[in-house]
Amino acid sequence: MCYVMLYCPGAWETMSGWITSDAEAAMLDRYRSVARRQIQWMREEGEGVMEGGGGGGMMGAEGGNGTERCRNTVQGAARVADDRGFVCARADVEASGCCAGAGAAAARRTRFACDACRVADRGYGKSSSAAAAAECCDDFETCVSCCMRPDQKEALLRVLDTTRGHRLRAILSARDQFELCTALCRTSSLSVRHENKYRDERAKHCFVHDEAVV
Repeated sequence: MCYVMLYCPGAWETMSGWITSDAEAAMLDRYRSVARRQIQWMREEGEGVMEGGGGGGMMGAEGGNGTERCRNTVQGAARVADDRGFVCARADVEASGCCAGAGAAAARRTRFACDACRVADRGYGKSSSAAAAAECCDDFETCVSCCMRPDQKEALLRVLDTTRGHRLRAILSARDQFELCTALCRTSSLSVRHENKYRDERAKHCFVHDEAVV
């Protein structure tokens, strides 16, 4: 579904040949405003609760048999992050797509995992007293889980307001915090310096980059 023209396949290419830079900037500002209203954000309470937005309860949707279903990061060979913010071993992912919440598997999963990240301390176990200029993690799944912390909303809104170029088009299509974090945590040119070397050889997956902080 296309919320705005920018979300439609081919729309950017069609428009890019005739709009001026001023018109483009104004258009992107409008799209950012729409995205701010559309994105659903995680709340502290509950295992599958999001607030705000117009996406209509994307996260923790019910399947045909009334059971909860989750989207997850899919690709990890060893670990998976689901759309409730949990990260777990691939073997502990249920048929619903959710990290298992019962038995021994429940004790092995971690929610809003930032243990392999360089992030600011907002009450989730990190010791930095100031907001980090970049918030990066060692692996994609941990990055998504950490990025989904409810307290990340303001940092993610700054990213939305300051990102430019093709990366902006990817994040503007996000309907909720899970989709936003999934898009942001993929490695990009912002993770690289001198075109062929990561800024941090371990923490390659960032949801906040130096350039995105004002």
